[in-house]
Amino acid sequence: MLESYSLLNETVDRFWSPVSSFVHRRFKVSPNQISFMGFVAGMLAAGAIALDKIEIGIALMIVSQFLDGLDGTIARKFGLQTALGEQLEIVFDRGVECFMFLALAYSGKVGYTEAVLAFIAILLLTSLVKRSGVDLGFKRVVLYIGYFIGFPLAVQLAFWVNLGGFVLSMLVIDYRVQKEDDRKAIEAREANDDSV
Repeated sequence: MLESYSLLNETVDRFWSPVSSFVHRRFKVSPNQISFMGFVAGMLAAGAIALDKIEIGIALMIVSQFLDGLDGTIARKFGLQTALGEQLEIVFDRGVECFMFLALAYSGKVGYTEAVLAFIAILLLTSLVKRSGVDLGFKRVVLYIGYFIGFPLAVQLAFWVNLGGFVLSMLVIDYRVQKEDDRKAIEAREANDDSV
């Protein structure tokens, strides 16, 4: 998992700590193995959604997200974090989300254009998460809220929330760059004043 989510990670870890200890010690599985199991569960969820078995898809997505939370907790708790694990986490998460949106379109719940645009907004936000630390987390939740408010509205919300997160990320990055540039300019000016 990404280190920029320290507050979120602490909350997740506190919740999952007893479960993660049991799973890691009892079954001796690595975080990457758990990530892969979560990916498989997510892809099975997408398959169920494509076949218009929404309730089964939701149940499988819950399993996928359970495993998604568990892998990072085990990695942090037992010092098993790796660059590969971080990359797998991103690829598996975005892969599940991509197929979830395509499955919603395939089953006729939303249009392909809306599904693709929502996923592009997620990719845009993901591209800046490490630098900005901003991730609004509105991705797979579309499946859960869409069941109640309708999938077209939920997918539109995913598009706008993630696009808004992308814009916010750009502003955060720009602010940090400007702040650093200002600091360097002040230091340079003070150094020039001292030398005169």
